[in-house]
Amino acid sequence: MAAQTQGECRTMTVEEAAVQLGVSRSTAYEAVKKGELPTLKVGRRLLVPIAQLRRMLGEDHPQEQRPGGNRDAAERTTADVSDRALPA
Repeated sequence: MAAQTQGECRTMTVEEAAVQLGVSRSTAYEAVKKGELPTLKVGRRLLVPIAQLRRMLGEDHPQEQRPGGNRDAAERTTADVSDRALPA
């Protein structure tokens, strides 16, 4: 991640945002040009505010409230899935 404040990253590069969004680098820069991807210009660098990107994706709630706690999807086990009630 790009900028850090007290060990917490608040921005990422456009390339990192492209990876998070699952799009190519060029598509991400096109989105920046069209105003579809929020950026901050710091000198010659374009940085994407992580909080704004999360809001765009509907992920603006704290991780503690998500199923599985602070673990991301790759760390969740099949036990997490089997604990959920299945529709009848």
